[in-house]
Amino acid sequence: MTGPSLVAKGKTFTKTIGRRPMTLEQRVFDFFSDKRAYRGAIWAPWDISTLFQDANGTVPVTADGDPVRLMLDVSGNDAHWLAPSDLARPIYKGGAQPYLQGNGTSSEMVMVAAGLGITSFANEVSVQMGLLADSISLYRTILFIRTSSNNERLALGTGASAGELRGRFRRNWSDTPATDVFLARPNGAHLWELYANYIGGEATLTRDVTAASGSSVLPESQISEAAESAGTHLFGFSGTGFANMRFYGGIILASELDITDQRADIAAYLAEKIGI
Repeated sequence: MTGPSLVAKGKTFTKTIGRRPMTLEQRVFDFFSDKRAYRGAIWAPWDISTLFQDANGTVPVTADGDPVRLMLDVSGNDAHWLAPSDLARPIYKGGAQPYLQGNGTSSEMVMVAAGLGITSFANEVSVQMGLLADSISLYRTILFIRTSSNNERLALGTGASAGELRGRFRRNWSDTPATDVFLARPNGAHLWELYANYIGGEATLTRDVTAASGSSVLPESQISEAAESAGTHLFGFSGTGFANMRFYGGIILASELDITDQRADIAAYLAEKIGI
């Protein structure tokens, strides 16, 4: 049987069978679509449509200098950040690499209830954030994820000298926190990762994937316990803030699975989005 050809003479016809290769962004978002395997959130200040000036999400951020009361989670898991008051709102700064900036006195964002429990009953947790913290001059906490007893599950903050950043890790409320992991605080924006392998008893704080890292041993090698019912904070804790502390974006991923490959994809994706 013959008939007209849909392929021009001298040309070839190629048909792809099966799934097309996913882009880096598609792979990252695909992690969060499998809610049986992964829990987490994606916060993207580079997407201004995710930012609002009010708590109800009715007044969008539209311009450089607008305050940010609400930052949506774009992963589909609804773990968004909310400033507890108008006074606590950070400021949106636009440009080639948009970010949220703390005011140095009271800026604070708190994760809403839908996001709590992300790190509960997990074997592995990775928190990756694009930050610039050049002007921190005091001992302060940048990120604080609590256990149910008001202790750090995962935390990133300055050391006593303010010239260093430290990570703190705890499996549950009764554990002594893992020995602080200190890294020199370099100038400029960097991608930081807090990683806890609870089942393996390992914790690490890493800058820019390979530039510098520190490690610590967790007191017990068991799955994490409890929910962060007491709250999760960004930009500061108990009303403290940072002069010129900038948040370019972040992703948290928790799972009972090995997330080595996922961590690498997240780091590449964030580095691409925030220009690091």
